[in-house]
Amino acid sequence: MYNLNDKIVFITGGAIGIGAIAVKLFLEEGAKHVTITDVNVNAGKQLEKELETKFKGRVKFIKCDVRNDAELFDIYKTIIDDHGFIDVVINNAGILNDSSAIYRTALNINIAQENYEKTGVKVMTMCYGATDTSLLSKEKIKPFDEELTDELCDFIKTFPLQSANSAATGLIDACKRGDSGSIWLVNNNKPVEDITPVVKKAYGLLTDLVV
Repeated sequence: MYNLNDKIVFITGGAIGIGAIAVKLFLEEGAKHVTITDVNVNAGKQLEKELETKFKGRVKFIKCDVRNDAELFDIYKTIIDDHGFIDVVINNAGILNDSSAIYRTALNINIAQENYEKTGVKVMTMCYGATDTSLLSKEKIKPFDEELTDELCDFIKTFPLQSANSAATGLIDACKRGDSGSIWLVNNNKPVEDITPVVKKAYGLLTDLVV
């Protein structure tokens, strides 16, 4: 079990939704300091102000667009200059925009474990089921074909939406329990689940099909 007490935490996209709740939960778990970044400045400053009343000096909001490498690296430098190190990084920022999404190669589970053995840095993946956040609003959903927006929004409404609190609680639990290279799922307001064995089996089946 990984103890979050006295840890230095960095959360991207942490001003609203799952990220904002996760910030509060990390602080309640005893995190020494949490740095929040987001492009939503008003929400970020409001969250910082709200949390300062209870967790004075333990939270800081800094505007940052994670698509801008220079801005992102400056944040890392700022945190390290202020605290000396970073214990936990939550790459929470995201978009639901297939028309302009940038696809990246998935991390190989074995490589993640090897990285942990060499560096002591765990790399984990968190998967959320349909969650009730502004990301699912019509304004933010952008499919490949914009004419499909209404149809996609109607389709999403057929799924039971879990609360952002359930999603964030699952994130915290996974951070405490997960091994490097593990993959976790929190869905339908149920406890978070380690789905690494299922994903490994799926990749194995895909590999067999390709071969």
